Amino acid sequence: MKRVIALITVASALLLAGCSQIGAAATVGSTKITQATVQKSIDQILAERGKVVTTGMQLTTGAALNRSQLRFHLISILLGEVAADEKIVITKAEIDARRATIITQLGGAANLPKALVGANIASSDFPEYLQLILQSEKIAAIAVAGVGA
Repeated sequence: MKRVIALITVASALLLAGCSQIGAAATVGSTKITQATVQKSIDQILAERGKVVTTGMQLTTGAALNRSQLRFHLISILLGEVAADEKIVITKAEIDARRATIITQLGGAANLPKALVGANIASSDFPEYLQLILQSEKIAAIAVAGVGA
C-alpha cells in the first residue's frame, strides 16, 4: 500500500513538473501525452455526438472537454504504472467480459454509442477505459487487503 501511495505521489509530482514540455499536453515521467492524442479523442467524441440523439444530456464542451480527455489519458498512464508495479495484468478476455457485461446492462450493443457519448468516451478509447476499470478494481482489492494485513 505504501508503494502505491508513493508511486502516485511521485507520478503526480512528475506530471506537474512536466506539463510545460513543448509538444506535449502533459508528461508523466518520460511518457508524453501529445495534444494530438487528446485532440483525436475529442474529435471522435464530437463526431459520435452527431450520430446519436443527445437531447437531455449534459455534454462537456470546449476547455472542459479538453481537460476531461487529458485527464483520461493521464489516469491511464498513472494506473498503468501502479498496475505494473503491483504486477497486475489485465487480459483481453477480462476486457471482453466487462464489455459484454456493460452491453447487457445497456440493453444491447445498439445502445453503446449513446452511452459512450453521454460518458464522453471516444469509442476508440473504450477498450482502454475498460482496462482502467479493471486495473482500478484490482488495485483497490490490493489496497483493501493491505489495510487488513
